[in-house]
Amino acid sequence: MVRRSRRRNLLVVAMVLVLLAAPGSPPGARGASVPALCPGSLLVGLREESRLEGWNLTPVRHLPALLAVQMAVPRGQEAAWMARLARDPRVAYVEPDYVAFAVGAPDDPLWPQQWGPQRIGADAAWGVAVGGAETVVALLDSGADLTHPDLAGQFWTNAGEISGNGLDDDGNGHADDVHGWHFYHDVLGGGPYEDAVVQDDAGHGTHVAGIVAALTANGQGVAGLARGTRLMLVRVIDPFPQACYSDVIAGLLYAVDNGARIINLSLGGAADSQALHDAVRYAAGRGALLVAASGNAGDGGTLYPARYEEVVAVNATDQGENPIGLWGPGDAIDLAAPGKAIRSTWLVGEDGYRSETGTSYAVPHVAGVAALAWSLRPVLAAPEVRALLEATADDVNAPQYPGRDAFIGWGRLNAARALRLTASELSLVAEVHPFSIPALTGTAGLTVTVTDRQGALAGSGGVISFTTEGVIAQPPFALTVGGVATTTLHAGAMGGMAVITASLGGLTHTVVTLTVEPPPRQVRYLPLAHKNKRATVARKSLPGCYLYGTRRSCPGL
Repeated sequence: MVRRSRRRNLLVVAMVLVLLAAPGSPPGARGASVPALCPGSLLVGLREESRLEGWNLTPVRHLPALLAVQMAVPRGQEAAWMARLARDPRVAYVEPDYVAFAVGAPDDPLWPQQWGPQRIGADAAWGVAVGGAETVVALLDSGADLTHPDLAGQFWTNAGEISGNGLDDDGNGHADDVHGWHFYHDVLGGGPYEDAVVQDDAGHGTHVAGIVAALTANGQGVAGLARGTRLMLVRVIDPFPQACYSDVIAGLLYAVDNGARIINLSLGGAADSQALHDAVRYAAGRGALLVAASGNAGDGGTLYPARYEEVVAVNATDQGENPIGLWGPGDAIDLAAPGKAIRSTWLVGEDGYRSETGTSYAVPHVAGVAALAWSLRPVLAAPEVRALLEATADDVNAPQYPGRDAFIGWGRLNAARALRLTASELSLVAEVHPFSIPALTGTAGLTVTVTDRQGALAGSGGVISFTTEGVIAQPPFALTVGGVATTTLHAGAMGGMAVITASLGGLTHTVVTLTVEPPPRQVRYLPLAHKNKRATVARKSLPGCYLYGTRRSCPGL
């Protein structure tokens, strides 16, 4: 249901008829106040399972999870067919197939590179977690540049699909969907169509992908917020960039049915849609966290699907903590995140990196931090992750608007605070085996298990660091995998009790001891260098050993 209200079917039909008659060009990427339409297409909700026979119309996409169907109608006759179908007792609702736009804006090269992740404390957050591969973020966008070196290996891979054989190996209805799927209408109005091509030709999706999960510490490019997470590419935006609602709906269903836990929607449309809302509820009901752009027009009209209660609506802020996107109405905005001159990946053929501005680029900041939190505590439900992000946000406009407001919602995202709060519920237990090792040559294995207060294991992506006395840990830090991190302890030259401290981002720690047995006392028997017992000159026989007449002296032993 729409925040605070729900439109009746007849009211929707009446509104649409007026909009269809209203002149004007489609809204651009900065936002939308008058809904644009995908021509020749309607979304029809059914009261029960039915194929809606008898109307001589072509169903172009069945949406059984929503009890709905996308119908093709003659272009230019959408309003007339809506009125006819609305009178059919089998029809629960009928609405246009609206257009959603990528919510981006021109770049501003005067801003420092990647100030956004720095502002929200990403570097401190990375000391706690870097994201885990089991947390999949679906990008409903224009795809991504599969050849980009800063995104190599960061894409979700459908384990049940064999690339390039033209078969639907895993039986999910999509052949060769190795990294995701492409739902689209032709830019001239034809469609809908589907294929496995998720290569980006607009750049928007590549930019969003880099903010979420670009490779980090690889000696090039930019750093992604959740480098350990994986990106499912659900391509719904064309090069304009825009997307039909029906493609977004199909993309939502695909993403959640194939395991996406976070759905990044850096897009939005001006019109409410029951079919779109039903798809949002379907995804949320299956445990997904949906994050969407509020819009950029600054006219007070938050876009859909951000405006739905089930979705985290994200506004953008600049370096001065000022909102640069939409606000309102009422409590539609939930969070804000950096969105001004955000440096990230771009198409390789166009220099590979670019700064972009808009709420489109605030959304992946939120999605990335959510992925970090889930990599520590995978048992959290989506509403709990949402509450965590909202509770730790910085109320940067508190002097003017204390508490939640219509400009930045609960506040500007703070990754460091969010991860500290997430880690505060965790504890570490360390075990070492064997318990005693010889000096110099001995090694032992150290296993650290991370759990919450209920005993549930942490996820993959928590950063465990080791400090030692009397032994050396190699490596000195490790990532949790299914809540468990390991390292190898190498004995030093001296015996005694070794102390090892394992810590999670310095927030919680555990101490374990290990006995290092001293080396056995060694006695060296050295042959006499001379038989002359009256020799008085010291002669060196071995390093550290001297002969004084018939007396041996080895101070180094």
